[in-house]
Amino acid sequence: MIEALIYKDIKLLFKDNTLLLVGQFLLVLIIISANLGIAGYSLLSVGICWTFLMNVSSKEKAAKGNILLLSTPYRKQQLIMAKYLTAYLLYISTTLFYFAMSEIFRMIHVELFPQISCDVFFITLLSVSLFVGITLPMYLKLDDSIIKIVSSIMILGTFIIGYVVLKQLSAQAILELMNWTNKYLGLLSISISILAVIVSYIISFTLMSKTEY
Repeated sequence: MIEALIYKDIKLLFKDNTLLLVGQFLLVLIIISANLGIAGYSLLSVGICWTFLMNVSSKEKAAKGNILLLSTPYRKQQLIMAKYLTAYLLYISTTLFYFAMSEIFRMIHVELFPQISCDVFFITLLSVSLFVGITLPMYLKLDDSIIKIVSSIMILGTFIIGYVVLKQLSAQAILELMNWTNKYLGLLSISISILAVIVSYIISFTLMSKTEY
């Protein structure tokens, strides 16, 4: 039953603007990857989740989708869980697409899409989990315009802060940080990601339970 909700969310995302979304996806992917290297993959992964949440949020609120769905056998837990699963499905699809493009360009000896390392994958997984975990509860309670501002600041602010911090660190500090993250990054990223989703799910369910539709 939850598969139908995921299909509904993806259908809403591409409804009436499929070509535009695909075009933007490819253009942003090429531009960011060419200028920012592997950081483009991380930004794009979070960005596609942002596009999904904003599109589905505005369309569902305009059509009062939650009211209609709650009048069906769907439970609130399923409605919330479908959003998380759809976001992760889009992230996995983005990763596979980026990996495919990286391999294609590598075979023709064009270094446009740097290959994804395990460290980059784990960092991006953590970024997506934190972003979705923070944004989804807001989607249930706040106006879309506020969510767009807050989420945009989150995406750009996190990237800028990380860039500035790395610039300020000495080569020795960066080397020590890399050695530490090589040992614990995967475990730490997965643990924090799971914790973020669990806390976010509890908050989202509480907010939906207290909201009168």
